[in-house]
Amino acid sequence: MLEMSLPLLLRYEDRNSMAWSVESRVPFLDYRLVEFLAGVPDALKLYRGVTKVLLRDAMQSVVPDEILARGDKMGFVTPEESWLRQTATPWFRSGVDVAVEAAPNLLRADRVAAMMDAMIAGSIPFTFEPWRILCLGRWLTGTATSSARPATTLVATGAPC
Repeated sequence: MLEMSLPLLLRYEDRNSMAWSVESRVPFLDYRLVEFLAGVPDALKLYRGVTKVLLRDAMQSVVPDEILARGDKMGFVTPEESWLRQTATPWFRSGVDVAVEAAPNLLRADRVAAMMDAMIAGSIPFTFEPWRILCLGRWLTGTATSSARPATTLVATGAPC
């Protein structure tokens, strides 16, 4: 953000959200508020796992308690669990296999395969571990693959991994 102007970043955010039909909001984006909050102690921003402490305290008499106390609010959530278990199982398996091949000293193929099998079958709870492994593999190999489109090359630094 230090190298790009805020209006430019906001324009990118606006165009990307519209392009993908995602409702996106950038509330309270006033430079005076941003400058003020930059100087507020961290304990007033985050305390015992609760975020926006100062805002929640300020809205105490304005916003109902059940809304202020919500801890489950999330932004746009992607359906990785249904992708893994239902619609993109082969894609996940192939991406995880690439990661295991790219990092044999880091990932044990038998344990990763067992975890994938159990998670897909629903015998263990879903976690984001397969997604993280898949992303690691893409990062290590510098490629993105999909059965739906031809492989494309990502920008690589050339530095050894």
